[in-house]
Amino acid sequence: MNYRSINDLNETILRKLHVIPRDIDLVVGVPRSGMLPANLLALYLNLPYTDIHSFIKGFVYKAGARKQFFEASEYKNILVVDDSIASGSALAECKKKFRAFKRIIQL
Repeated sequence: MNYRSINDLNETILRKLHVIPRDIDLVVGVPRSGMLPANLLALYLNLPYTDIHSFIKGFVYKAGARKQFFEASEYKNILVVDDSIASGSALAECKKKFRAFKRIIQL
């Protein structure tokens, strides 16, 4: 396993930011490991973010907002972020959760 610093993560995100589709309107982090890269991406793209469990419950966080939670139903193009894909099991589990979600989401 390769370990990197938070600075390495930040620099990698900045270097690769151009490959993120511009039609994304929400960043969802896979708890716990995906929350930091999801937060960084959301900050750089000026997008709201949340974790997958809050999203399924219908909650989204927006920086600087007076109201803490917003309706998740308004978001159509969602980027799911994790910090590694050793086996892919975490993302496979997320895919199941999204499929069980009541709204139709293209994965």
